[in-house]
Amino acid sequence: MKHRICEGHLIGMSKVGGRGQVVIPKEMRDFFGINAGDNLIIIGDEGERIVLIKPEQLEEFAQKLLQSVKTIKSSKGTRFLKKTSIDNFA
Repeated sequence: MKHRICEGHLIGMSKVGGRGQVVIPKEMRDFFGINAGDNLIIIGDEGERIVLIKPEQLEEFAQKLLQSVKTIKSSKGTRFLKKTSIDNFA
């Protein structure tokens, strides 16, 4: 199956094997720089989605998020933060 980019996301399909394994298609592995033996963190939220992320990318995301929170707190005092898309920090 050919994978395509739609609104900034690479979209494709994979099948879960009998032992619960999922093959990440070569085109996607190449696109995201995933190699055999790489560790990936799996994050899921109550039946809606599953995300695979490299540990170093999660660490970078967390640092950006914490810096943004510090900036917002220092510039806006005690105002509440609006719900923000995770894409704003990627």
